Amino acid sequence: MPVRVNHKYISSFLNKLQTKVKTTINQVKYSSATNLSTQERISFQANETFTIHKSIHNYFKRDIGKVETISKNFKNLDAKIGDEIGK
Repeated sequence: MPVRVNHKYISSFLNKLQTKVKTTINQVKYSSATNLSTQERISFQANETFTIHKSIHNYFKRDIGKVETISKNFKNLDAKIGDEIGK
């Protein structure tokens, strides 16, 4: 069954998500440069990643088809965030 999607709605969300990911990456990089312990950095990164995933889920939870469609585009989000942090 095709899912009807408001492209402006999706585009707006993805722009906000991209900003959130960039902000998160910068926060984690900054926290890595401070005196935080490794465990504190891992905890911070995990919390931010969870927040991003939760925002994706909440945004589309009214229509599971939308969740499945959009999740394909973010399948490797954790890996991409990790790669960016490692740069």
